[in-house]
Amino acid sequence: MGTIRASDIDVKTLKADVGSGGIRLARVKAPRIDLDAGSGGVDVEVLSAIDDLRVDAGSGTVTLRLPATLSADVDIETSSGGIDSDFAVSANNFQRHRLRGRIGDGKGRIRIESGSGGVRLIKG
Repeated sequence: MGTIRASDIDVKTLKADVGSGGIRLARVKAPRIDLDAGSGGVDVEVLSAIDDLRVDAGSGTVTLRLPATLSADVDIETSSGGIDSDFAVSANNFQRHRLRGRIGDGKGRIRIESGSGGVRLIKG
């Protein structure tokens, strides 16, 4: 059991997978991000534009701090927990535990699944 912690990451593709534990990343510059936390939360601060961001959290809150200029199609699903966004989302489908829509012009893609825990999108 452990947590992945890192900061000041500047790569083209970032992939992190932890079976038991959380993921905490700060000051990330990566257009492609794929994170999987089996049992634990995900807390990530992204400083660059997003092409493709995928987060799968078995249990735990997903918190993403994203650039205020974010532009992406979003698909967020939680089994139990709310969805909170500082960004204006043009929703195609909004239910208690599911949000599909667009932020800005929808240039990138964001897909988030959280088994138990909420999802927060924060303007960084």
